[in-house]
Amino acid sequence: GEGGNSSRISYRLRQIADVQQQEKNARFPTFTLSLPSTNDSVLSRILTRFVRNSDEFTELVDVTLPTMLATKLQKSNNNEGGRIGLVVLDSMAGLFRLPENLQQNQKSLYFAKRSNILFNCSAKLKKLSHQYYVPIVVVN
Repeated sequence: GEGGNSSRISYRLRQIADVQQQEKNARFPTFTLSLPSTNDSVLSRILTRFVRNSDEFTELVDVTLPTMLATKLQKSNNNEGGRIGLVVLDSMAGLFRLPENLQQNQKSLYFAKRSNILFNCSAKLKKLSHQYYVPIVVVN
């Protein structure tokens, strides 16, 4: 992962995976899956990105994500690795909160700009989802 919050996300994912593994082992001690058996192999296939503001988020949607999806699809077609199976975007609202120092006469412009960014990103995410056959989930 990248950035401080990415490492916290990775740490939390490891905690969740460890608990899931413990519960699976307790319920099905002799049951094995055809999926990777260790949490490390599962977690190594999860990539996190941390964005600090709406400009970085827009760059993620416009440039980084399409490049990643295209690269993974090409590698998958050449039997060089698996394609991306799910994209999750979390905590987007924090990127678009109203700044505390914003003057009253600037709020309308800020809201219009924020709505435009969200609408454009939503349209691009929908297009990417259809183009690369990957579900994109947005949670807050």
